[in-house]
Amino acid sequence: MREEIEAAGRTAGSREEILCRFTSFEVPIVKRGQIVGWKPLKNVKLIRNLSAQEWQDGYDAALLQAPVKAPAYLPTAQHQPALGKEIWSFGFPVRTRRSPERLQAVGYPDGGLRVSFEKITEIPSDHTFASDCDGFNGNSGSPALTRDGEVLGYAWNVFPQGEANRRAVVFQGGTIHITLGPVLERLQATKVLRS
Repeated sequence: MREEIEAAGRTAGSREEILCRFTSFEVPIVKRGQIVGWKPLKNVKLIRNLSAQEWQDGYDAALLQAPVKAPAYLPTAQHQPALGKEIWSFGFPVRTRRSPERLQAVGYPDGGLRVSFEKITEIPSDHTFASDCDGFNGNSGSPALTRDGEVLGYAWNVFPQGEANRRAVVFQGGTIHITLGPVLERLQATKVLRS
């Protein structure tokens, strides 16, 4: 999204709704519970974004509006992260046009669901927390869920541990997450979601 924000001249932050023109979006085609392909998603709007300074401070977020009908949703957690609490991290990272041979070499099916269940290990600020969930290259923005299925935050960055291979798809160190509550407050998302 940063490219979209920069191209639209919104690096100081904005609450003006615009149509995304430089970022492409796709949604899965699901048949019998299996992803069988992907189709373009058009008319996605950038509703609000934070400033470049806020990105550097670790509030990496933008509020988008997509023309999709979601049959279900996940509730947001009404509490802050706590050390030692269990957390689920999942998503569909690194869906690329890599050759099947290359994907086989890194041991990862392109676009497949990756799930990690571990614990919160550190809370470095009021809007970030770290877990020992495996970090997935390309998984930024994927939700981090509590045991009760509430969205506590989302993946922001990964960090390798020991001799982890930076060229591999999965980093065995952990994930840094952004806590959802403080970001939603900064975006004033509640006002948008209620309207």
